[in-house]
Amino acid sequence: MVDVMNTSTFYLLFYLIAFIGIGGFIYFIINSLLNFTASPVTITAKLIGKDTAVSRHNDNHSLTTYTLIFEESDGKRMNLDVKKSVYHQYVVGDSG
Repeated sequence: MVDVMNTSTFYLLFYLIAFIGIGGFIYFIINSLLNFTASPVTITAKLIGKDTAVSRHNDNHSLTTYTLIFEESDGKRMNLDVKKSVYHQYVVGDSG
């Protein structure tokens, strides 16, 4: 004999997870298309700081995040996470 409560709960969870998965996939596709079709924005900014953050994990591994801090001409600051190779190409005071 099949328990109706367990069967209906299974289908509810199945459809809920499927709905969330399909919704996430559609969101990813739409977001990617919007980013791909967006026009690039060019601003004048000055590099005012560089930062690194090291996070350690339980299995003796670490992850380093490299951040460049820019200030626009209107005073607005922007933090950009970059790769290590890009991080080392910039010096505080660079502008463009």
